[in-house]
Amino acid sequence: MNEKQINKSIENNIELRKNLWATTIVLTGGIITILFNLNPISLLKIVLLAIGVGLDVIFISSIIDINKDIHKLIGKLGENL
Repeated sequence: MNEKQINKSIENNIELRKNLWATTIVLTGGIITILFNLNPISLLKIVLLAIGVGLDVIFISSIIDINKDIHKLIGKLGENL
């Protein structure tokens, strides 16, 4: 990969990470809202809570993977200089 391709890939990964963080923050807010609104505990609320927590874990692990990819690309960029 040349320097321009690596820079473009780093920029794309950073934008993806920003979007995942925004999604995670909104999803976590929804999870907290459902958690504090469990007055009449229903199966639907419990299912939504479980799905939300599962998605939150998936998004956070994706953010961690993207961070690793960004660091690898920065290392490649340093080798090319």
